[in-house]
Amino acid sequence: MTHLLSKALIVLATAAGLASCADMKEDLPPCPQGLDIHFKYNYNLQRADMFTDHVGAVSVYLFDANGHYLEQRTVQNTAAAQPLKSKDFCVHFDIAPGTYQYQAVAFQRPYAECQATAGARFKVSAPQSASDNLQTLRIALPAKPVSGVADTMMVDNAALPLDTLWVGQSARPVTVRYNDKLATQADTCSLVRDTKQINITLRDLDNPADLDVNDFTFTITDRNAAVDGYNTVDERTTLRYTPYATWNTTDPINTASVITNPNTNNAQAPGRMAHADFMTSRIIYHSGADAAHNAQLVIYNKRTQQNVVRIDLADFLQRLRSSAERNYTAQEFLDRGYDYRLSFYLKGGSWSYASIEIGVLSWAVRIQNEDI
Repeated sequence: MTHLLSKALIVLATAAGLASCADMKEDLPPCPQGLDIHFKYNYNLQRADMFTDHVGAVSVYLFDANGHYLEQRTVQNTAAAQPLKSKDFCVHFDIAPGTYQYQAVAFQRPYAECQATAGARFKVSAPQSASDNLQTLRIALPAKPVSGVADTMMVDNAALPLDTLWVGQSARPVTVRYNDKLATQADTCSLVRDTKQINITLRDLDNPADLDVNDFTFTITDRNAAVDGYNTVDERTTLRYTPYATWNTTDPINTASVITNPNTNNAQAPGRMAHADFMTSRIIYHSGADAAHNAQLVIYNKRTQQNVVRIDLADFLQRLRSSAERNYTAQEFLDRGYDYRLSFYLKGGSWSYASIEIGVLSWAVRIQNEDI
């Protein structure tokens, strides 16, 4: 009898606990239910989660188990509030039990602010209705036709960098279950940064004092006009990128009034350096017969009417992988890195060798022209 009474009391207590949450009385907090999506951005070479420092706006698109669009949430930092800087930040969906999928797009600032700025701005074509699906989302970089060049579009950056773009998605379908109590399911979205910062520096070993950035044109061509919600690149159109900034600098004359030509070990007078800054969308690495589809960097000397640099940029950058990063594939290395610095040393009208570095990390790789 005592055992039966105790069991009955436990059942009543459990039922009372459920009722207290489900009754939604004014003096009780809302019942926790639905899906909380947290975010991380540690898919980088630093292996550090930099979401709160780098990301300023995120939009999440929710789909059902069959990939049909359901709804969308956007959260962004403003001058008045910066919710994405909280370590507890998440995007919440108040949804019924079931299985769901999602895709996410993030920028360093609110999307409307991006669109209101001059230059080339990513355009998000988002799902709108139940007839849309996981293939609907598209993030494209606007470009203009290049006169006389078929299938090539020019990215008009208006001397401004691109906005920083991240893309993420559910790693697997997420199931929200309400069993003996109401509950909120949590999931974490890992973001991948698509935009790349590429700094180019030129030195002339033959005539170091005569180098002028205005004597050169710098271009990067790549087939990366758009990505979808899975971060798959649309490679049907070739984009032509130009620098958003170019400038000259001169070697300092203090400390030592001469510098050493690292190719000959001979002293030479201080010279000038020509610089160019690019931003591009996601760079895809192709190997074998498909290597012709890789991004190309071309530097053209307007005086001599010759190319002084023409390289497979994707292959060039992935050569920076150190022994610690050899477990990364070439593509993973390119996706994790985002701040590349390339220095080319010109001799005899072409580049003799180059140095490649990556921001925040301490190593560099030297490549001889004959090695390419």
